[in-house]
Formats: sequence, structure tokens, C-alpha cells
Amino acid sequence: MPRLGTRSLPAIAARGIAVPSYDRRGMMPAVVHLGLGAFQRAHAAIVFDDLMNRAPAAHPGAWGVFGVAMRQPGLIQAIDAQDGLYSVRAADADGAVVRVVGALAATGVAAQAPARIVDVIGAEATRWVTLTITEKGYGWHAAGGGPDLSHPTFGADWADPAAPPRSAVGLIVAALALRRARCLPGLTIASCDNLAGNGGKLQHLCFELARRRDPALADWIATGCTFPSSMVDRIVPQAGAAECDHAASVLGADDEAAVGCERFGEWVIEDHFAAPCDDLRALAASSPDAPASIRLRIVADVAPFEQAKLRLLNGSHSAIAYLGASAGIETISEAIVQPAFTGFVTGLMAEELAPGLTRPDIDGYCRELMARFSNPSLRHRTHQVAADGSQKIAQRWAPVLAERFATGLPVPRLAFAAAAWMRYLRGRDDLGHEHRIDDPMAQVLRATIDAAGPAPAAIVPALLGVRVIWGDAPAANPAFVAQVVRWFEALDRDGIATTLAEFNRTAIRR
Repeated sequence: MPRLGTRSLPAIAARGIAVPSYDRRGMMPAVVHLGLGAFQRAHAAIVFDDLMNRAPAAHPGAWGVFGVAMRQPGLIQAIDAQDGLYSVRAADADGAVVRVVGALAATGVAAQAPARIVDVIGAEATRWVTLTITEKGYGWHAAGGGPDLSHPTFGADWADPAAPPRSAVGLIVAALALRRARCLPGLTIASCDNLAGNGGKLQHLCFELARRRDPALADWIATGCTFPSSMVDRIVPQAGAAECDHAASVLGADDEAAVGCERFGEWVIEDHFAAPCDDLRALAASSPDAPASIRLRIVADVAPFEQAKLRLLNGSHSAIAYLGASAGIETISEAIVQPAFTGFVTGLMAEELAPGLTRPDIDGYCRELMARFSNPSLRHRTHQVAADGSQKIAQRWAPVLAERFATGLPVPRLAFAAAAWMRYLRGRDDLGHEHRIDDPMAQVLRATIDAAGPAPAAIVPALLGVRVIWGDAPAANPAFVAQVVRWFEALDRDGIATTLAEFNRTAIRR
């Protein structure tokens, strides 16, 4: 079977599969994306591909992307061997659609050649930088706010601003210094990660590192660059061999960079750009019509969409993941269709996560989420969603707890979810299978548990006292601590299925 590449496109198009309609030979990287992975390739890269498919023939390749892997070269090697092409399969309960995306004009690996990445961001053709480096990639101190100088890469850039940059923020600041030296304009720099107010946080980190390097550079960034907040809503499981096998059967060509995702997709971005983006606005004003496309919204305030996504999708996702993984359930869809999970998550969203949110049609969004969670074609692993819990809980659960404590509102389901996270940290599911805790704070959490001893009554306040995760409110609320202790003890003793059934039967009435 041939490999996906430029020469295979006519045969793939003959199968009725959408392929790039623009001349890819004319692409110049206008966007540099930091953190190339499945998530970005299933959302922003598709938007840029749509823009180029719609562009006049006189302006092909106007939104080409330079994709940057931060550390590992494997994906880059696969994409380069395919002339920058890859396929996306977007599926729901009604079936799947497939397209080939051609937005990647070039690639690089930051850890191997940081100077090259800095030079590309500093090039005249570059207009945007986008990021999907996960919550833990920024060097933001979740509890205290501002730069986290203990962060392994951001901290290193802070300690020696003149050294080759190691962090994403360090790369951006070094490149902006180069643009200033070259007398080039500033950039639109957009985080697409699950951080509340991600634009403001990224801006603050860049300003602080720039001031440490050169106060005049920080002033130049403030006047010439914009950092719009943005929110991406699309479930994208980790890519793997099964996705590649499916792509080969559909394309008639091997695709070692194939991506699978759900059909639903939304990118909401703040209307705050460093240069006019008329074509982007035109795309946002239209309805998605290409296969696997996502809805683009340009809005004055991203917060209503961002908060709804962080709390309802991501917050519920984490709860399903910790319960499901500890029960020995492999995927989110297998867990959520079980009646006990369905009832718990429906109540969690309606009673504790949704109140106070201002996204339009919040009830419809919740109903849609339940259908999305149950999508069997995604095969979204519970352990994947459970990873990096220390970073996610701080964004998804802790703010809700603080708000509800302040107004005296109950949080029984979040107490149960917190107990499920602690049960997950045991590292063994109800079937006796061991699992690794994939978390940047794994050693800290393990040490906290060991120091507390084996009793849930000691472990719970110790873990809730990890301020960088939970803030101050949960550990200072005796009623909440008691609820978590009760359910942690029950989960340890009776397992997920029995305890969840008991919770659904009795806890809410009390």
C-alpha cells in the first residue's frame, strides 16, 4: 500500500474523500503552532485548512502552519514522510467522515533546534502563534498565580534568559526579541489549552520573562502583540495503531499520523488580533460545511464559553475518568452508558457545575455533552483523561468548590468525585490491575499519602491540603472533608460500583 503523500492525493480524492484544493507548493508558514499533537491537528489546523480551501486562487497557502513538537520527534518524522499530510476521522453515533488536511507547511522539534523555532516565529511571514502544550506546560503557578519558578523548563529560562530557550514561553519571548530587532510587527499569540483566562495568563508569563530579559522588550510586546483568550471544544483521544489501520482502509494509503475525533467541534476566540483577519471573520460568519470542520466563533468575551467547557465537559470528564478507571472500565463511553454513571454525571452537571454559568443554551449543551461522552467510536481511555489530575482539578473543580462554599451551597457529587480521585491515586483498580499515576506532582502526592498513613481519615485532609491543587477552601470546610472521608472509605472498602449505587440511592436525599 502506498504512503499518504502529495502523489497519493488524486487517488484518495477519487474515493470521494476531501483533500486540499489549494496549491500547497505556495504555502508559507503564517502560523507557528507549539505543541503539535492530535488535539491541534483535529481543530486549529482544520480551521487553517478550511481558510486555505476557501482562499482566492491568487492567495494560496496564506495560513500555512509550522508545526512544532516540543520534545519528541516521532510524530514529526511521520508527518514529514507524508509531505505534511494526515487524515482526520470525525465520528458520532450516526457515522464518520474523513478528510485529508494539508495545512502543515513545515515542522520542527523545539528541544532539538530551539534556534530554528525562534527564527521561524521571528520571520516576516509569521502572523500568529498558537499553543496546545497542556495545562502543565506553561509554568503558571495555579494556586499563587504568576510564574512558577520551580517549573522545569520555564524556571530554567527564568534563571538564564540569555540561554537557548527550553519552554514554550521562552521560545516566544526570544522570538519576539528577534522580531523587534528585525523591525517586524508583533503577533497574535493564542493559547488553546484548558486554562481559565488562558490569554491573560500567557500574556503575563511573556511580559514577566521579557522584563527579566529587557524591560524595553516587554513594552514593545505590550504595544505590538495581542494574546486573545480562546476555548477549543472537541474530544480528541490519543492517536494509535487502530486509527492508522482505519485510515489505511479508507484512504487506500498508509497514514501514520491519522487522527480520530468527535464530529462536534467549536473554537471560540476573543476578538483581539494584532492585524486584520477578514478571512477568519468570514469563516466565522459561515456555517461549517467541509467534512470534520469545527464551528469558529469570534466573540468579545470568551469567558462564558470557557467556563462552561472547563466545568461541564472537562470537570465531568475528570469525574467519569477517576470513577471509570478505578472500576477497571477502559473507555469513557463504556462508563457513561452505565445507569449509575449516567445518573451521577447528569446530577453533577445540573446541580453543581452548571449553576451560575452564562453560556447560551446551557441546558442544551449539557444534553449534548452526555451524547458526546457516550460516543463509542472515540475509544477515549479513562486513564488518558485521568492523567495530570493535579493540573486539571485546579481548573475544573476547585473554583466551583470555592464559589459554592462561599454561598453555602451543597457539593455532594464533587465530594464523591474528590474521593474517586483519591481512590485512583491508590494505583490499583477494583479488578486488581495496577496503573501508573501520570501526573507532574505524582511524587508529591505519593509522599503526602505515605506521610499521612493508610487511614482515609488522615489521607483526605492531607491531600485536600495540597494548596496548589485545591486552594484553601476545601481543607478549611469540615463538612466537605467529612463527606470525602466517608466516600473514600466506602470506595476503598466496597469498590466503585457498589459505592456509586449507594451514593445515587441515598446521598442526595440526605
